[in-house]
Amino acid sequence: MGAPLRRRSPPTDRVIALLDVLAARPGQPLTSSELARRVDITRTTCHSLLMTLADAGYLVRDPRSKTYTLG
Repeated sequence: MGAPLRRRSPPTDRVIALLDVLAARPGQPLTSSELARRVDITRTTCHSLLMTLADAGYLVRDPRSKTYTLG
């Protein structure tokens, strides 16, 4: 008997993709529009995910420049 099949979770994949983009550019803040474009998701979805990650302390949002970096 082989390893069990693992189902992918698209919402989780989106979160991981956002974190990967930010981790690849430490110290280089990105806007939600830039992140949405790089991850190929809608700006609305991206904004929602970013706000959740920021509220949880995984990201830091600069309110002046409206950019995000890893927290």
